[in-house]
Amino acid sequence: MNTNVKNLAFRMFRRLPNYKLNCNFLLLSSNKGGQFKYNFSSNLCVKLNRKLVKSTKSNLLEINNDKKSNLKYHVPVLVEESCSLLLGRNKNQNDKLLFLDCTFGAGGYTRTILAMYPNSRVIGIDVDYPNNPVIEKQVDAIKEEFGYNRFHIVGSNFRYLHHVICEECKLPKYSVDGIVFDLGVSSMQLDFAERGFSFQKEGLLDMRMNPLDENNPPASDLVNNMTETQLSNIIYEYGEDHNADRIARAIVDHRNNVKPFETTLELANVIEKAIPHKGFQKRKIHPATKTFQAIRIFVNDELGALQQGLNESKLVLKEGGRLVVVSYHSLEDRIVKEFIQNNNDEFERITKRIVQPTDEEVIMNRRSRSAKLRCAEKIC
Repeated sequence: MNTNVKNLAFRMFRRLPNYKLNCNFLLLSSNKGGQFKYNFSSNLCVKLNRKLVKSTKSNLLEINNDKKSNLKYHVPVLVEESCSLLLGRNKNQNDKLLFLDCTFGAGGYTRTILAMYPNSRVIGIDVDYPNNPVIEKQVDAIKEEFGYNRFHIVGSNFRYLHHVICEECKLPKYSVDGIVFDLGVSSMQLDFAERGFSFQKEGLLDMRMNPLDENNPPASDLVNNMTETQLSNIIYEYGEDHNADRIARAIVDHRNNVKPFETTLELANVIEKAIPHKGFQKRKIHPATKTFQAIRIFVNDELGALQQGLNESKLVLKEGGRLVVVSYHSLEDRIVKEFIQNNNDEFERITKRIVQPTDEEVIMNRRSRSAKLRCAEKIC
């Protein structure tokens, strides 16, 4: 284990009396590889032990040093900053407020909102619900902890915000006090190999946010049927990878002369071999990272969904309501930035500069390193 990381972690915990955490990092025991396992939760009393760490209040985690343990949950990024910004300037923390968590996942944002605003209600949206057992478990836990009348979840894509509020929840337009988007793919999806999102785990090449959607073909259809030019354009546009032509050529050559792609590792290995050794050495990320990102974005129309979701936020946010978006790459952030700029007659920018994770958060959660937060308030 890196000594600096270890010392920083212990310093953080010494500052927390009796290890009582309120929306802070929960540090779990290190495995033999010297890496931390961790999670976020609100109002946890945690008993630390060399071999076992248990959450005594939320049952989110029970992980030991057993190598076979494969339990991992999504760690929400910039959660305290995001949830604090949801409160409009003319509102009180104890007001009766309605918030939308547009990317519910494992419920990290929803839990924090409900704890931070004691009289609030949250409507969660997740395209994986009710097909994901982890989400179902968290839904039940949140309802039990905070009350069944304070939380409701809808299985939908967040691009349909207006439909969710007005049709699914039977609420009037302009009734929401705050909306939070935590974009991209979650740790839950990356860590379950069968979802096909990870280039480090063997699984079917799927990548669909909603794998039961028959109208949405899996990633394997894309890589096995698109032309070399189409693949190159997708990798370059959505992955911003300057090796797009080389990668697309390698993909087409493999599927034509070896076999069609079926699994994630097949694709990742072909991409790795296609990148020149010199270029690979200069990269700080795996050579397949940007290609997998590009294919995932295309398969799920993530940028189109984001644009539509932002536009529909204008129909559900009330005057003084806040819009908070956490993005993870430049394409998403550009859409959010331009939306706020192009709608300055309806939205006032609250974050003059992007908010990024602290060094401590990046050390504890490496996936947070590229996160950017923007916030705007609806003014009419």
